[in-house]
Amino acid sequence: RVWDMASGRLVRSLPGHDGDVNCITVTDDGRVISGGADGSVRIWDVQTGGQLATGIFDSKLGMPGHILCVDTCCNYKSSIQAATGHHSGEVVIWNVSNENGFPLRETTRLIPSPKLDAASAVWSVAFMSGGSQIAVGDAAGYIT
Repeated sequence: RVWDMASGRLVRSLPGHDGDVNCITVTDDGRVISGGADGSVRIWDVQTGGQLATGIFDSKLGMPGHILCVDTCCNYKSSIQAATGHHSGEVVIWNVSNENGFPLRETTRLIPSPKLDAASAVWSVAFMSGGSQIAVGDAAGYIT
């Protein structure tokens, strides 16, 4: 849901996830990107409430596909990308520059933790250096 801070009123609901919405971020151009327990990452037009694109996470490690965190940036190649962190310990980079098509295109997959246990879950991601690097925080207390 999108809320007006001054009035406290609901501006718009953005339905679409099947289950918990675990994380959201907003792009520089005002789009909302969300990630959920249903394993989907979605892009929304806040003005219309329309869903612009979706991507479904498929773990390559045989673990749950829950998306726990998301960040976005305009990278050094002048494209907009989003990073999602997952319960499985995987980090996925998505190209969100051209969101007018379904599904979103996965461009890179990282596996920062070699362990496959509860400590491998990625709880935070943040782009650095104009998108050429990414910091990853995991359930074991490490930033890599």
